[in-house]
Amino acid sequence: MRLYFLDKKNFILLSLLFCITVSASILIGTQGPPVLLRTTINGSDVLSQKSELAIGPFDIKTQPLYIYQREIWLSAVLHIKPLSAALSVPFHIYVSIGCRSLQSEVSSNARPQSLMWMRNFSNSLLLTCYGQTCTEKLIAHLPVVGCDLHTFHVNFSAQSATSSSSAFATAPKKRTKSPPSDVSVTSFIEVSSVEFILQTFNPPFSYFELFSRFFAFFSSTLLLMTAKSAKEDRKKYWPEIATSMEQASNVSDTRKLYQIIRQVSGRRSTLNDSVSDVNGNFIAENPAEVWREHFENLLNFDTEPRTPLPRATESPPSPAYAFS
Repeated sequence: MRLYFLDKKNFILLSLLFCITVSASILIGTQGPPVLLRTTINGSDVLSQKSELAIGPFDIKTQPLYIYQREIWLSAVLHIKPLSAALSVPFHIYVSIGCRSLQSEVSSNARPQSLMWMRNFSNSLLLTCYGQTCTEKLIAHLPVVGCDLHTFHVNFSAQSATSSSSAFATAPKKRTKSPPSDVSVTSFIEVSSVEFILQTFNPPFSYFELFSRFFAFFSSTLLLMTAKSAKEDRKKYWPEIATSMEQASNVSDTRKLYQIIRQVSGRRSTLNDSVSDVNGNFIAENPAEVWREHFENLLNFDTEPRTPLPRATESPPSPAYAFS
């Protein structure tokens, strides 16, 4: 036996708490709220007046963002007329991002302030189309959002349209990735519809993530405090037992010694088990000999017990009684 232990009640409680925590984590991870909140916007609804669907411009406006939604992803999906084979099209896009903030005193009739354009950029992508749908492409990402409302002004280049536009004829071209071997390259497709996908962090998931971090912090603190208190109690336990045994030995109280030994070895361990300290260092191989040597044969018991030990409420055994 070892000189430290964990009660069965505490062991079952800790095991139950561990199982509940793991089960709750798996359940919330599989059935909980999604990480991102996706909003699909039809391109014809945000198309400017007297503009072509294949070129734009498109004015995409976001809803007021919460404090835990301060990151935006904007992607586009082009739908074309049916094709007999897969096609790969050089795809140029031009994006201007506008920012505006709500009034400091937010009310039901609060109006946004004037629009402030904060960023302009262009990008070249390789658009791959299968059948009637092209692959979804990320066209804008704002990792840090400093305003409440945003407006994305999006234009497509003439290479993905049914007609050309001189406004983008002199735009610089960027290097694009080479298409797969089974995809043919073309510079002309006929666009039938456009979908924009606006993604932000889901507020319920953000709240849950914040709560989980606080819960993990408090759980770790409680665990460390429990481990520290258990270590201190373990250090106090054995000196108290030794003091009680020494006092009982000085007054020749065999009944008290018998009850203390029953208390110490009450975890279904025999007297022939080896003894080691908290670090696992070997102390004694035959505790019966250690007890006999310490108490000067005050207790007479066999190293190979054959008779079961009586309950602690019964009278102590006689000197010739063998117990384990």
